[in-house]
Amino acid sequence: MMSHNARYGKSGGWVHWMTMIAMLIVLAPGCARDAGDQAQEEILDDPRATELDRQMIARTYELARAASEQGNPPFAAVLVKADSILAEAVNTGISSGDVTRHAELSLVSDASRQFGRGELSKCTLYTSTEPCVMCSGAIRWAGIPRVVYGAPQNLGGRFQEIPCREVLGKISPETEVIGPVMSKEGEQLRSGFHRKRG
Repeated sequence: MMSHNARYGKSGGWVHWMTMIAMLIVLAPGCARDAGDQAQEEILDDPRATELDRQMIARTYELARAASEQGNPPFAAVLVKADSILAEAVNTGISSGDVTRHAELSLVSDASRQFGRGELSKCTLYTSTEPCVMCSGAIRWAGIPRVVYGAPQNLGGRFQEIPCREVLGKISPETEVIGPVMSKEGEQLRSGFHRKRG
């Protein structure tokens, strides 16, 4: 099992690329949604989710809960090939002091060095919460063809994120995105963390 903390080393260029992608997507016309309207929509599970998808999302919630208990944001990601877990990561943005240490980005960074694009092209990335723009860019560059997320982004909250389907739809239309899956637990983890932090 790999370390939850990514080790950039000479791969610091990742941050540059992700930032550039984020800027392009954010500036692209027609991407923004009305966050207030979306927050009011009823959240239903994606009917395409399989039993394995639910099991792996449950695992991301276990990891996210453990991250929260360590004082980090309650977000986690798992990389799976067939039905085997290859790697896991959690958000360490607080403990590391590095705001880019999102679970998905850490996972992709480590997995890219260990497995390479050929292996990653056969994997699914599971994440407790819908990937942000930065992490969606990393997923695209790594060539991961399938993403399953638990809770949707908090579109009515402090930050107005662009849904990952819109991001990946523009930069990697072949990537399959499934979610939300078992979103209630993920939202509870997120809201509980913010309540504790005031």
